[in-house]
Amino acid sequence: MKLVYSLTLSFLLFVFITNLSLAFPNGNEQVLDIMGAPVIAGKKYYITSASIGGGGPGRGLELGKTGNSDCEVTILQSNNPFAFATSVKFTNLEHSSEKIFTSTPLVIEVSEKPDCADSSKWIVFVDNIIHKSCVGIGGYGNYNDFPIVSGTFGILKHENGYQFGFCRDGFGACYDIGTYQHFGEGGKRLYLAERELRDPFPFIFIPASFETGIIKSLVA
Repeated sequence: MKLVYSLTLSFLLFVFITNLSLAFPNGNEQVLDIMGAPVIAGKKYYITSASIGGGGPGRGLELGKTGNSDCEVTILQSNNPFAFATSVKFTNLEHSSEKIFTSTPLVIEVSEKPDCADSSKWIVFVDNIIHKSCVGIGGYGNYNDFPIVSGTFGILKHENGYQFGFCRDGFGACYDIGTYQHFGEGGKRLYLAERELRDPFPFIFIPASFETGIIKSLVA
């Protein structure tokens, strides 16, 4: 079933790439899911790698314990190629449109959070152990002595899919969000690439409604 799963996602990704190449002229454009439909504020989506190589699409997002936190609040790209653990939803900050556009500020939050997390919203915290600004959820209480970075997230176009960006409040500085594998952790952290983006995270959107359809049947 895992082979069928991989082939099915690869086919859907091919359809998505074909639609994407026709949909983007210049400027802010609608963000599309893997079926070519607009991504809608408030709806739930899985985010998974857009890379066809290295085992095919997969390796979705999940929450994990990292650093000095005793709660699963760090956003990780799972090392499991069949993971669809954590869905997300979006809120527009710039306008009231239900459709999500590239390069506009967004609130991103996980659909379900652990009881120990202060909030379901994505934030950026500075992990002073690995010296990187990483993406997580929650609030100050979840990160002990680690500082929180104030700013907003956005979605950017990236080759065959999308990538996340983050703009710091008051600094006029915006960063690409890449991935970083820290020893002993079950996935790659999402972090602010303040210099060269060496390990990008291009991704696609899969509607969470697939959970009771294609995804559930293919990973069984």
